Amino acid sequence: MNITEADDATLIGLCIAEKNNERFPRELIRRYGNTVMQTIAWTFRRFSHVVREDVEDVFQEVFTSLYKNECSALKKFDPIRAQFGTYVSAIARHSAINACRRKRNCEDELTDTIEGNGLEIEKMLENRENMKQIHAVMNSASSKEQLFYSLYFEELVPPEEIAIILNISIDTVYSKKSKIIEKIKNALCVVEKEQG
Repeated sequence: MNITEADDATLIGLCIAEKNNERFPRELIRRYGNTVMQTIAWTFRRFSHVVREDVEDVFQEVFTSLYKNECSALKKFDPIRAQFGTYVSAIARHSAINACRRKRNCEDELTDTIEGNGLEIEKMLENRENMKQIHAVMNSASSKEQLFYSLYFEELVPPEEIAIILNISIDTVYSKKSKIIEKIKNALCVVEKEQG
């Protein structure tokens, strides 16, 4: 069998069934190594600064993680729901974000500040009362705003990917982000006034 001609589902099945055969993970890296590397580098550029050694460490971490716990990450992949490139890019993005957090060299960039209140989205999400208000705001928002909020603030999907998913320009992504932050800020200000 010519492994380079196998589809992703077949290749992943072989990676799981014959996890000690180096040919299959090598082929996986050949197909998706560049995608993973670009995703990691882009994430570091967004949240921190790019250090080659850090990118390489996360790169290895991503592909190693696919084989941990009896290949559980590979087994979770569902070709009906997404392409493998999208799936492994999500893993790479989260691994890179975690690496930034571990280094603590990007704390300010990792969260969006809501001006006026000086609150950070991430800190707000940790506060149950704030979460109730945010959920109330988002529940009354349009379905498009809810989807945008989920992609941008919860799943941390890069703006460029959001633009593609929602079929909008990158400028519109940032505009929508600002509008949602403003909406949340206004809702929290109203609650603060009522409590004060």
